[in-house]
Amino acid sequence: RAGSLRIAALPALALGFLPFLIARFRESRPGLSIMIDGIPSHLVLDRVAGGQFDFGFAAILTERPSLNFTPIAAPSFA
Repeated sequence: RAGSLRIAALPALALGFLPFLIARFRESRPGLSIMIDGIPSHLVLDRVAGGQFDFGFAAILTERPSLNFTPIAAPSFA
């Protein structure tokens, strides 16, 4: 089954570990087209809310009724 997935992420994620994870994810989904765009957090939020991306990874939380937030990591202040 083919399809597409548009991901917005901080540049460090978009150029760092996300391509590795996505390559593993695509192994079982060869027809899936995936686009990753590295942009600042505020643009991740704006563009996911605006429908240009399916989901995103950002470093900030904000009140946006049109978005659901799921923390994947907490800052460490050790």
